[in-house]
Amino acid sequence: MTTKYYLRNIFWGLIPVAIMIYDWMTKQHTDKQLFMLVFSLISGPLFPLSKLTIETIALKFTKKEFWHKGFFKEDIGKNGLRAIFWLFCFVFAIPISIMSLFISKKGPDEILAD
Repeated sequence: MTTKYYLRNIFWGLIPVAIMIYDWMTKQHTDKQLFMLVFSLISGPLFPLSKLTIETIALKFTKKEFWHKGFFKEDIGKNGLRAIFWLFCFVFAIPISIMSLFISKKGPDEILAD
């Protein structure tokens, strides 16, 4: 993963962290809030790695063109699908990041060159 890729994608990982910090600072502290704060503090920085790992796995089995036609063509519905993908990447950032240790270190663009 390059620094440029990380910095381009970290923003979406830090939004839930900011929300949880704001929630923690403005409301009474509960165990549930503490768990969510710790979870978001760990998952936020791992979000770009999780996203890259899922993209790498997907591109090992499909071509890049597959993701730009048919069901995935650019329209209103794709934004909702993209939001679900980002949420999935954030929620599962910890196990997917661990899994990425066992996957090839090539990025999605390098996989296409193979």
